[in-house]
Amino acid sequence: MLEPAYLALTAWRNAPFPTEVEFGLALDLTGKRLIMQLRLYDGADGAPLINLSSDPTSGDRIEIISIDTEKPETVFAIRLGKGTHESLPKSGKAGKPVTFRHDILAGPITFEELIAFGDYTLMPGVTR
Repeated sequence: MLEPAYLALTAWRNAPFPTEVEFGLALDLTGKRLIMQLRLYDGADGAPLINLSSDPTSGDRIEIISIDTEKPETVFAIRLGKGTHESLPKSGKAGKPVTFRHDILAGPITFEELIAFGDYTLMPGVTR
């Protein structure tokens, strides 16, 4: 079993989040899918604030970019539109970032394994 990695992510409320994440582990994700959920805090009840999958879709998603099991890296991309960030809760204090929690699972639908978790900090941004 893989030890999940801590992965801190930072995004801006006023901008899309098309970023590639270099994951510092050699993971064989061949034939597997990724799932990422964002919640207000660990263990929060109800539907996630963001629910992404690498299943073939358009719009917001998480996708596998490259797999290199010979080197200690796997690259995946998190693609979120600006509207997704605008819909997330604000911090309650003007101009302050808000921090959520995320985790990323990988595997077939019948057995998904936690590969990463961490803070997802949403900065307020300036330009509207």
